[in-house]
Amino acid sequence: MKIVQLAILCFFFFIFGLLIICKQYYDEMPTRIKGCFINGLLRS
Repeated sequence: MKIVQLAILCFFFFIFGLLIICKQYYDEMPTRIKGCFINGLLRS
């Protein structure tokens, strides 16, 4: 396996892990905070 392929694979695993962690935090957030968070994203 080439170094580049390995690096891309690691990068994808890293992003995937971050998404899972973010989703867990998001699921545990109170609804009020979720609303503020979504509104902030829509405004920016």
